[in-house]
Amino acid sequence: MLPEHSKENLDMWRVSQHIIPRLLTTELKMERMTISGHLIDKVDKIPWILNHVITGDETGCYLFDIQLKHATSTWKSPSSPRSKKFRQHRSKGKIMMEVFFDSLGTLLSKFITESLTGNKEHYLCVLRHLRDSIRPQI
Repeated sequence: MLPEHSKENLDMWRVSQHIIPRLLTTELKMERMTISGHLIDKVDKIPWILNHVITGDETGCYLFDIQLKHATSTWKSPSSPRSKKFRQHRSKGKIMMEVFFDSLGTLLSKFITESLTGNKEHYLCVLRHLRDSIRPQI
């Protein structure tokens, strides 16, 4: 009842938020352009340098409590009602996955609990682990 009341009498409506990338100041935009220009110049001079670029990403992974089809099956007769299949919920939790890769493939992938992300010590530990995992290749 309240949403209709808001629409008609108050001339209001619901608006969803849109995800907008971080707003950059003019100085930050110029700094990014300068750095990008330096990288383009470096690639022009040394074409194989892109093979040595390592990049990483962090993403959230939901945990599911998977039940096997056989475990959920039941015996039924032709006259029994049709069984219902319920959607699985993401109730088990969420963990973070950090992945680092280069032009040849994955260098390091690691699952971590969400509570460990976002602090300086964690990222330093991750970078040390990455360094140690690629050091034999260098």
